[in-house]
Amino acid sequence: MLLGKVRSFKDTWGFLRSDSVSGDIFVGLRENPHLTTLAEGNTVLFDVRKDVRGKNEAVNVQPLLQVLEPAVPSRHSGWVRSFTGSWGFINSPSFSGDLFVGLRNNPQLSAALAAGDQVEFSIRQIDNKTEAIDVHVLGHGGHGPV
Repeated sequence: MLLGKVRSFKDTWGFLRSDSVSGDIFVGLRENPHLTTLAEGNTVLFDVRKDVRGKNEAVNVQPLLQVLEPAVPSRHSGWVRSFTGSWGFINSPSFSGDLFVGLRNNPQLSAALAAGDQVEFSIRQIDNKTEAIDVHVLGHGGHGPV
């Protein structure tokens, strides 16, 4: 899966941008029936396939951080869903979807995180991307919600 942002979206279709793909990537609700809409600026995970004309098309689109409660506390708890190399994703009861977490913006972490780690963290916009920062491990090897 690739990481990208919704460049534009109107009615039932729009375009994504990703550092992994050159140019715009078409995204439509017909090819992603699990979605009801997208909004400009949404961060998404997606796969790319060629449409019948040979153009890039986004499928299996998964918005990250679909909904944050309006009064979000500054610290959250959650668990590491996956972590490979120097980055991964956190889930939490505070939001639906995945939250990106990387070692680059968490220098206090002395080692990589592992799936199932229970964590506490803050959420910030960094380089126009939503990311977990100030991550602290509360426990290792748990599964699911804290």
